[in-house]
Amino acid sequence: VSLQYTKENAEALHGVSFQAERGKTIGLIGATGSGKSSIIQLLSRFYEPTSGRITIDGKPLEHYSLKMLRSNIGVV
Repeated sequence: VSLQYTKENAEALHGVSFQAERGKTIGLIGATGSGKSSIIQLLSRFYEPTSGRITIDGKPLEHYSLKMLRSNIGVV
């Protein structure tokens, strides 16, 4: 997926792709500005991808309620 917050800004994410196994806990690590928070905001549906789509078990993210998504994401 890609994400651009506004048309005036550069893309925060470009061509990001990953898979996570069911029941596993994953961690995102990286330097400041590398897109960790942007990924969490997309997974929590605070923003929609500029391009591409996010799926869980093959279903679009929009299929799941905000409550379900947000209650299954933890941030430290």
